[in-house]
Amino acid sequence: MPYLKNFICAGMIIFTLILCNKEGIYEPVENQPLGFTDSSEANINASIYQAVIDKYIDKGIPGMVLLINTPDEGLWIGSGGVSCIESKTKMEKSTLLFSASVGKTYCAASVLLLAESGQLNLDDKIQTYLPKKIYDKIPNGKKATVRHLLTMQSGIPDMDGDAAHLFEQVNDIYAFKEYDALEFIYDKDAEFEPGAKTEYSSTNYELLAKIIDRVTGEHHSKYYTEHIFEPMGLDQTYYKNETGYPDIPGLENVYIDRFGDGKIENFTKWEKHKVKYLTGSDGIIASMHDYFKFYQSLFKNELLSRQSMEDMKTWTSWFEEPEKSYLKRYKGYGAGLFYVETTAGICYGHTGNSGGHGMMIYYFPDSEVTMAYAVNITTSLAGKWNEYFQRDIWNDLLNSVF
Repeated sequence: MPYLKNFICAGMIIFTLILCNKEGIYEPVENQPLGFTDSSEANINASIYQAVIDKYIDKGIPGMVLLINTPDEGLWIGSGGVSCIESKTKMEKSTLLFSASVGKTYCAASVLLLAESGQLNLDDKIQTYLPKKIYDKIPNGKKATVRHLLTMQSGIPDMDGDAAHLFEQVNDIYAFKEYDALEFIYDKDAEFEPGAKTEYSSTNYELLAKIIDRVTGEHHSKYYTEHIFEPMGLDQTYYKNETGYPDIPGLENVYIDRFGDGKIENFTKWEKHKVKYLTGSDGIIASMHDYFKFYQSLFKNELLSRQSMEDMKTWTSWFEEPEKSYLKRYKGYGAGLFYVETTAGICYGHTGNSGGHGMMIYYFPDSEVTMAYAVNITTSLAGKWNEYFQRDIWNDLLNSVF
């Protein structure tokens, strides 16, 4: 599972990280307009939901944003703690949040839109769309299809799990440019034959972004803006096509507890550069309400055709048993979506773990409930912050909502 790999890889950061923040550097956070009509205070469960946030702020999470949408009570959004510890800036409902791997769903949606318009075929080999200098060096570069990339069945190794990539990230992340990370899996052995199994690999989505570039003849961020952000009215969503990205007013600061000793350090400068060089696997910045609007547009069939949504929700199964019992709820993967089994029924959406933050957004189709939350503390290192993020907050919300 991706989370176990992240624990191992992120562990390298503990030993080698020399970050920019020893002098107390932080990024100013400006308040943003709310962007929607807020009736959260009138929600009959407002105090219950807010209590979940307050519980984890009391446990030491710097800041948290939570969104619950139900057919009966409607939309509720709340926040707590701070978006910047150093300046004591409050975390607001409208604070802009890093996506981590939640960004993969945007990439998948873009590829499916291109397939709808006939600009690519999901079952074509990826060498149809990639330059020879890439597909010749990528394991399974002449075998895997676009669909294999979307569904994590390509057998292409995960750049996030590559020790050399992690080492270089830690020592000189500012030297990285877009698509540089692909080089760390060049000429390696494939993990398995395409289609033989499902194994999470962020490399798949870096390649998908490159495919969008090649198919459209423009940087994929322009396609995101013109075919997703603008049509869906995502006015508080940013990617690489917006001026100044990622230095956007209102963006949260994020933090790391690299030794697991409770000493929290500002990780924002590093995180900002990471999202500059990563592409389809990460990089979206948005308000929680805009994340919700995007996922709702998918699940209400407003963005993609019904056939594309069927492709997105054609689930593959994980073949491995994760060590952490609470990760066993992740049962499969579609095209940019996890398939998850819970005590409240199945749900689908995406989880994002990163060095300084984490996000989840999931839709429960049987009850038409959406649950989403984000924290600005590392969730990719093993330890209490990950336990809170992956297990405890999740369970508290299931008990509160259902």
